[in-house]
Amino acid sequence: MKSLQNMPHLLFLYFGYCAYEGGSLYFQHRGFQQLKELYLYDLRYLNFIIIDKRALRSLETLKLSRIYNLNIMAPDIQHLEKLQVLDVDNLPDEFEECIAPNGGQEHPSIQHVPLVRIITTYKGRTHIIHH
Repeated sequence: MKSLQNMPHLLFLYFGYCAYEGGSLYFQHRGFQQLKELYLYDLRYLNFIIIDKRALRSLETLKLSRIYNLNIMAPDIQHLEKLQVLDVDNLPDEFEECIAPNGGQEHPSIQHVPLVRIITTYKGRTHIIHH
């Protein structure tokens, strides 16, 4: 992460199928300043995401998919002022509950995001909740 975070022209970052095996992802102060899109997909061991206040300042799209050990949204997401789209695709029920518009404890931290999609596939059905 340290070698990537200071790349001045990095606009898109995709961590897919087991590309990262750590338990937490830490986006440090002033890291990834130009990044517009971040996709985290099928990271088996990821439990927590930490975002320093001045990290990911240009991020517009965040997609989290099939991260089965991620149970709570990082409250630091409130610092992502330019975030336009948050896609949550097949994450644990606890995660979806924590950002739910009807009383999720972390919902206030994503209220500034214009489009939040929670996509759940259960028994062959897809359920999409828009915020």
